[in-house]
Amino acid sequence: MRYLTKAKNSENNDGKYSDLLDILREKQKIRLGNFKSGEYITLEYNFEETSLQSEKYPNISSSSNPIDDVLSEPNANPQPELNVETSISNNKIDNIARNSSLQSTNKNRTDADNKELNESPRVFISYRHDSEEHKRRVLRFHNGLQTQGVECIIDLSFNKPPKEGWIRWMRTQIQKAKFVIVVCTEEYKNSVENRKGGVGWEGAIIEQALYEDYEVEKFISIIFSKNFTGQRQELYRKYVPDFLRQGNIFIFDIDKMDKNGYKLPPQENRDKFHEKNSQLYDEEYQRLYAQLTSQDLYKIEPLGSIIKLELLN
Repeated sequence: MRYLTKAKNSENNDGKYSDLLDILREKQKIRLGNFKSGEYITLEYNFEETSLQSEKYPNISSSSNPIDDVLSEPNANPQPELNVETSISNNKIDNIARNSSLQSTNKNRTDADNKELNESPRVFISYRHDSEEHKRRVLRFHNGLQTQGVECIIDLSFNKPPKEGWIRWMRTQIQKAKFVIVVCTEEYKNSVENRKGGVGWEGAIIEQALYEDYEVEKFISIIFSKNFTGQRQELYRKYVPDFLRQGNIFIFDIDKMDKNGYKLPPQENRDKFHEKNSQLYDEEYQRLYAQLTSQDLYKIEPLGSIIKLELLN
């Protein structure tokens, strides 16, 4: 721990600063907390004073509180430094320090979450042109995510091959994307496993990326189904390539997709609203959206203090 002192601009030094330095030198220990309840921490330190001016003690401002002077920022004048190495003693559980740490952690987490929400995630969509109907379904899915703040890259945005060629373009998009969504069908799985066409190349690039970086969470598989009520593993084996089964797999109900893609329910009173209108909204889609946008769907209470149990006679 380092305290920087402020140079004195007044000759009115009543000895408070020198008294404080003498106390710090002598005690080598500070206690912080609630002494009545016995909940406190003890900071032990080694006192070291450097770069003193020629006078015994540097000049400080005329503040009435010497602590404010010690903790204030340094100015352009030469300043002594107090280097304090601290260690916490084994007293009672320090609720003060615990709560302060939790508040700091929660604040940092909130700041990070807000930053994530302000940045649209980049997503590459890999799929196979099984049929015109399937291609349009993928396009509606793509457009829905776009309108909800997710930047989606898809080959349908091209009316001619890219200048660098499809293979290099696919590799570049997979590398740049934060997530890769793979629309799995039986035909897609067969093309990937047998290295056929553009999908075969995409599958090879994805498999190599998993082998090199093991970014399992980056690659997400989705399956479009109709009123699926069976065993999920059956669909996985039928539609999802083996190397993609390590990541998250979502099954979407095609009947809940409209011309603009999948909708998210109103977020106010979301639980009650969803119970009454579950036929309109796909719960799996909300889970996918939460992962793409780095959001939580469920409230997790912060860590509380340990409750002391009374002993029974």
